[in-house]
Amino acid sequence: LDSFLSGNQISASPAWSAIIQQPPVKLRRIPSDQPGAITLKSDQLFGLVFSSSQNNARFGPAAHSANDAATPDSPPDAVFGLLATAEATRVFRLGEVRSGFGLNAAGTPPKVVALWNRLDASGSLSMTLDISEKARCALWALSGPVFRTAISLVFILPLTALDSIKAFIQDERGLNLRTSTQSSRMTIRMLTSYIISSADVVQSDSAFEVVVHIETENFEIELCMDDSGLELRLFDLQSASTSSTPLVDRLNTATAGSTTAPPTSGSFPDSSGGGDLFNSFFKDIELWYMVPSVSEEWSLDDATGSGVSVPGPKHWQMALIGNWQAEIDAVVALQYDSRVSTLYGRFLFASDASDAGANRRYDYEPRFAAGLATSKSLPPPLDLWKLFSPSAKAPSQIPHLLTNASVQFSKGRSANSFVFGLASSISASSGGALEAKKPDSAPDGFSWDRVKVQAVLRNEEGSVRTSIQLGSEMTFKLDNFSPPSKLYVDITYRSSGPWLLHGQANDIPLGSLGGFFAPSVRSYATKLLGGLTLRTWEMFYTYDGSGEATSFFISAALVLGELELDLNYEFASARLPPSEKSAAQIANMEGINSSDEAELRPLATEASWKFEAVLGAASPNTDVGKILDSLVPKASSTLPPFVRNIPVGAAASGDAAVKLLLHGISAATILAVSITIGDIILTFVTFVGASNGPKKTILRISVDELAVARNVPLIKDLPQPFDNMLYLWLDDEETDLAKTGLSVQELHDVNEALAGLNILPVLTKDTNKGHRNLPALRTGHHFMLVNRST
Repeated sequence: LDSFLSGNQISASPAWSAIIQQPPVKLRRIPSDQPGAITLKSDQLFGLVFSSSQNNARFGPAAHSANDAATPDSPPDAVFGLLATAEATRVFRLGEVRSGFGLNAAGTPPKVVALWNRLDASGSLSMTLDISEKARCALWALSGPVFRTAISLVFILPLTALDSIKAFIQDERGLNLRTSTQSSRMTIRMLTSYIISSADVVQSDSAFEVVVHIETENFEIELCMDDSGLELRLFDLQSASTSSTPLVDRLNTATAGSTTAPPTSGSFPDSSGGGDLFNSFFKDIELWYMVPSVSEEWSLDDATGSGVSVPGPKHWQMALIGNWQAEIDAVVALQYDSRVSTLYGRFLFASDASDAGANRRYDYEPRFAAGLATSKSLPPPLDLWKLFSPSAKAPSQIPHLLTNASVQFSKGRSANSFVFGLASSISASSGGALEAKKPDSAPDGFSWDRVKVQAVLRNEEGSVRTSIQLGSEMTFKLDNFSPPSKLYVDITYRSSGPWLLHGQANDIPLGSLGGFFAPSVRSYATKLLGGLTLRTWEMFYTYDGSGEATSFFISAALVLGELELDLNYEFASARLPPSEKSAAQIANMEGINSSDEAELRPLATEASWKFEAVLGAASPNTDVGKILDSLVPKASSTLPPFVRNIPVGAAASGDAAVKLLLHGISAATILAVSITIGDIILTFVTFVGASNGPKKTILRISVDELAVARNVPLIKDLPQPFDNMLYLWLDDEETDLAKTGLSVQELHDVNEALAGLNILPVLTKDTNKGHRNLPALRTGHHFMLVNRST
């Protein structure tokens, strides 16, 4: 990576030139020990030499040349291993190292100062560098948005230091450690960030971490110090993690039976069979790491009358790795705190294994890399349904393969009860194999893009209850010309019950709902209603035990011209069991569906559906022409102005002033709009036969009552001699004149649909006796007087 240093990053960059020449690193490039390697010497840090030629020895082979300094990051950082040839016998004094790294700064936490004093009470402690191949002694130049350097050095401490460390741990944490080696190590890490004012003015800020390592019979102990204080960690050795000896017993052995040792077997996770809270769910539990801590408490100082911090109760925090107790290949990493009865963690997957070259990163810490902390085989993505085994199969189109998942496990109200929770996010691309919908299930018009999962499994005294809630932002299945529309849904499962979906959206083109119509009417409905908008939209879906949609109910505010109609769209598929509530019934229970019409159920083996809208009481006013134009562009241009400009508003009382109906049958699709203005009723109907045939359009104007002529000479009052006066116009796109007009069956289908919204039927006078092949209603203009009493 010569270009990284001699190109734009180091030599040629004024910023990097200023950085490397100043504390705390004071680097200069020197001739390399090997051709093609980059070698740097630190005049600030004891004259140590770092070279990319050492990287393969310290971090393993990279994907590039032997002298490559690159890390696997993009853009890459540069790393240079310690050139240890000249450091094999060099002795460093602890005081000298602390001074070189600036570890004598004011404000150092008291516990850290106490450990320094215990280690080097006489000021003469000597140590050597760990020059073994895998020791992380290296220098990093970091290429991120902020200029940074990092140094890591590992020192071997003498036996006297080991005794001091053990005494310090016993005093601070109450643990009498039994060590298995006669030496200890200390790692010093320094990360420095730089603020560049000019090429000659560089300000730096360094953060430090010092880790002291010792080994017991079963564990490796780390005593960690930084600016925030001190922490003790215990890591299970790989050789001991698979031991048949219970975890508690191994801890007691390592701590020589200390009075403040971990709790007894059975009170926390343990592979020995103790701990009913955990072992009913997990098995083969391994310790990842453990942190014994002392709580800080405030106490009143009698002498000064002020509050002071004093040591409180000791407690344990643990990280554990275990297998799922069920017959499924799953591994879980869990965090545990002895002060509470709850574990937090996540599932581990094969993807958690470290990528090649990861140990070249400056912040690489194998102790905290879950994939390296266990010898267990990490599985591929997990099937959510196999984890929770719902009795009702989930909708087959939901992504359900977990590639990440956080978990929570806590004790229930009794000794043998627990609550397990899971949270995750699943994308459609990683969701696993999805099944095709059955042709007789209720249609839907959305795709599952990403699913957020909240699942809970409760065991209360042997009674297991499962609840699963999936939340998603869905995309409607649109054509290539429509703007995308989003739908926010949650779908819920409760033990022994069906799945139920609830969704909401705003400002959706009605054409986006094409997928919600039956295939036989989808093309026509989308074409006819595509220009309308749904201001608000809410839906419910029900599913059967095989995961197929059985019914849905949609409630929306439909914008028709300048009017706003209350829309109800209900669909009951042939799969809806007679004993199950339909989506419309559930919506009614939730206060969404206020319709008092009879319950819609499937007709034998055929689905039943209705799409109805009536004028809302709070809708603004508009006119007849704008309503018709919103359905069929320029439809009002054929009307005379006195009809086109008739104002329309919400009805003051009684029946709704505007009604819209979309009705589908096997032979046709019918759209009807009825507008009532006083005693005048305007009805607009379109009829499209099977296979999206030619469209037939009806416009009807009906007058119920005319003004009564009173006090007419000789007659006095002149009563209205008819019930209704009608004007009807029928248009037909059929080019074959022999097929134009409405047949008897077509007229019957239209009137049956109109009856669903209490709209007057289309009347005709049977003048075709003996000519049944003639239409019941011909195209063109019709004027009628209707007397219903005769």
